[in-house]
Amino acid sequence: MPKNSNIWIFGAWFGEKYADNSKYLFEYVNRSHSEIRAIWFSTNKNVIRLLNQKGYEAYYTYSWKGYYFGAKARFAFVSVSITDINQYVCST
Repeated sequence: MPKNSNIWIFGAWFGEKYADNSKYLFEYVNRSHSEIRAIWFSTNKNVIRLLNQKGYEAYYTYSWKGYYFGAKARFAFVSVSITDINQYVCST
């Protein structure tokens, strides 16, 4: 599957939290770069619900959309490790 440079995925704390530098970069990109599709990945459904209510795009890490956008994204931003997002689909 070809990568898309305009899809960026973000995550934090093994997928459990919405926090740290990846949070602030995610908010900045959403606010200032409409050409980028910024997507937050989480294994915490409360985090996903909160972000969706704020108008952000967020998906459960191991959902179909999580796998799809994980495979399509050219860039990924994490706070702890690749396990903040879907480590199975992120590759160069």
